[in-house]
Amino acid sequence: MLKEEDKRNFRRYRNESECELILPSGVCKGRIIDYSDGVGVSLDNPSDLENGTVVHVRVFNYNLELKGRIAWARRTGDHIRAGVRRVDNFSGNVRFYRLADMLIGINRSAKTGVLAIESGSIKKKIFIKKGDIIWATSTHGDERLGEHLLKSGVITLSELEDASHHVFKTGRKLEDIILESCGLSPEKISLEMQKQVEDVLLNLFLIEEGAFEFIEGPIFPNEKITVQLSTANIIYRGIKKINKYSFIKEMCPSVDDVLNPSQNPLRVFQSLDLEDADKAILSCINGVDPVKAILAQSSSSNYEALKTISVLMAIGLIDVKKEDEAPVQLPVDELFTEQEASPSDYLKEIDEILDTCDNGDHYEVLGVTKDSSPDDIDNAYFWLSKRFHPDRHFSLHAPDVKEKLLAVTSRTTAAYEILSDPDKKKHYDEKISATALNSGVNREESPESEKRREATVEIEAGSIIEETTESAHEPETVCAERSDENKEIFNKPVDPMTWMPGEADMDFEQPEKLHDPGLNVVMVAQKSPWFRNKWFVLPLIIIALTAVGAAVSLVNDKSGEPLRPVAHKEHVVPAVKEEPVRLAALDRPDDTDIQEASSHPDTSVSPKTIYSDYRDEAFMTVWLKLFE
Repeated sequence: MLKEEDKRNFRRYRNESECELILPSGVCKGRIIDYSDGVGVSLDNPSDLENGTVVHVRVFNYNLELKGRIAWARRTGDHIRAGVRRVDNFSGNVRFYRLADMLIGINRSAKTGVLAIESGSIKKKIFIKKGDIIWATSTHGDERLGEHLLKSGVITLSELEDASHHVFKTGRKLEDIILESCGLSPEKISLEMQKQVEDVLLNLFLIEEGAFEFIEGPIFPNEKITVQLSTANIIYRGIKKINKYSFIKEMCPSVDDVLNPSQNPLRVFQSLDLEDADKAILSCINGVDPVKAILAQSSSSNYEALKTISVLMAIGLIDVKKEDEAPVQLPVDELFTEQEASPSDYLKEIDEILDTCDNGDHYEVLGVTKDSSPDDIDNAYFWLSKRFHPDRHFSLHAPDVKEKLLAVTSRTTAAYEILSDPDKKKHYDEKISATALNSGVNREESPESEKRREATVEIEAGSIIEETTESAHEPETVCAERSDENKEIFNKPVDPMTWMPGEADMDFEQPEKLHDPGLNVVMVAQKSPWFRNKWFVLPLIIIALTAVGAAVSLVNDKSGEPLRPVAHKEHVVPAVKEEPVRLAALDRPDDTDIQEASSHPDTSVSPKTIYSDYRDEAFMTVWLKLFE
């Protein structure tokens, strides 16, 4: 079972600096407990601290201000502990929030946006799509494309100067001019541009102080190409580039600490290319030996080994072992084994597991049974997490594959969260057993991370046909099953001549002979083999409309109450031209709307107007089918 800290995306930093919260009632003093993309605070008895309250937080030692919303609050002794979830842009200083932790948090939460970092006169931007780095820019002179090509020996100094002159004169892009004048292939330019982006990113790890801000939203990098870079690999290479011991020391644990591999497979099976010496260090981490023993076993220098440990901790692959944790040792050889299947077979495998995620219960998703042991459930989840880890998309060139892998990950994690917890598993088993008993089909209510279903009705030959439509995979949605009572009402037959539910379903007394002659003619014609011949049906429509007009006049004369007119042309034609029309009647799974309308205190609503609504929708349906 995943622990709470394994579910968090952004790293938390412990701190006890003074802070103040600006509440609607005034300013409240306190101190922070920890900070991340939000903050945990301890306050002195604020009077209006309620969930959802919008607050401004000021942390003095960090020169940090943020706008947030109270996510939770509880009393602890003489103080109030509260969590503030940030609602403005994630920002701060790299001195207090490390670049590696920022990138990992954004990657795990699959966010899209631009991470801007400013240190002195240098400004850099990292473009991120669904958690993956796709581009980076820099104002540093040595990190521009021309200088990079010169340092790499790809072009000469004279070629760079000539290309720069043409850029100044024409305003064209440097890479386009170099491509034309230097005879470089597009593939070579793309490769060098990726190396340039990597240099921009790796040099960021050398910055010790600078302001950052992550602006979430759609991104439009001004480049013809983008790159795909593994966040874990960038962090690995970036930290390994650091040559300042004081910086590494802050990231490392004590030499007496015992390290344990993460029990979250999503953190273990990342796209990471470790050197052989670093793989040997990882194989020594077993939840038993302290850091000093690992340093003694490593063939690398202590400083290089500490950098490796810092990397593995930064990406979440290992952490300091807690007292209640069991020792774990990773099968390092299996960890870095490439997938055996061909790309086409693997893509097919992804679609198959995604189909199971969309339609199966928790047991089917994990490939286990109700009698499976906890170890079997753990092993199944670990295997699926490795097989369909979101980082696998780097080796594939297919649209939407990252989204599919994220959907599989979300669904399998949701299933594992239930089945790995004995209490949740028991409740889940009781729920699906009750559902199977009531419906006669062993189907579960889909979890919130899975899908939703909605019932719609389709008019066909005067009858209502139930059609269940599955929406696309969406996180945080829930499937609501209809009750037995609703199912019974929904499946009752409909009188095809009046297009109304049976009389037994109506709460009000029906007037005698309220059948619409024009409507009857149309509904009979709909079942005729000539119905789709519009040259036959158009005259029939004219006759029917004439009959309806006569019926309306007759009812008006008798009741003194005007009925709602037939739908006007402007109500129908624009809908036919612009998009498919979804009629109100097609959204009614039962006669609830009719019953509510009939009992409404508004005297303008009557059985006659309700029948008129159905008649109007019947004509709209017939009209639309003529132009299908």
